[in-house]
Amino acid sequence: MKKILCVLGTISLITTGSSNLIACDNKLFNYKLSSEELEKLKQKNSKTINNNKLEWIVPQEKPFKIADDKWYIVIWRISKNGGWNINKFINWQNYNLQGIDLINNHRLYRTLNSLEIKKEPNYIISNWNNDDGTYFKSVYRWYGEKEPDIILNLDYKTGEIKD
Repeated sequence: MKKILCVLGTISLITTGSSNLIACDNKLFNYKLSSEELEKLKQKNSKTINNNKLEWIVPQEKPFKIADDKWYIVIWRISKNGGWNINKFINWQNYNLQGIDLINNHRLYRTLNSLEIKKEPNYIISNWNNDDGTYFKSVYRWYGEKEPDIILNLDYKTGEIKD
């Protein structure tokens, strides 16, 4: 439905002007950010904890395409109204599918191109590349020397990391 509204809004924009563009939120359709927009958002959303960088990342960066031996932190949930979960994993091999966590028959996977939440046995709930923030709140890359042993102060209702 939202895609239809976006197309209709685009047609309205072409025929009558920008004031008629409706329901076409860039975030909803995984809009590709310009390098300037991406840099601003990275600065705003990245964090420094114990002198180590926790870099906020987006799907367009394709962070899992190549094994980089970095730790990643994912804030995700299994249902639209559920509480947020936080998991960490290391991207150390180019596996096609790496299981990260299992909660109530819902499994978080890292694929070569993205992150997925599947309801067992194999029903895809959401893919990070196409998620509008409903199931994936944030993904971070850890730039510390070792596995992050930090305890992030996560608000389980909002999914936000508190400083």
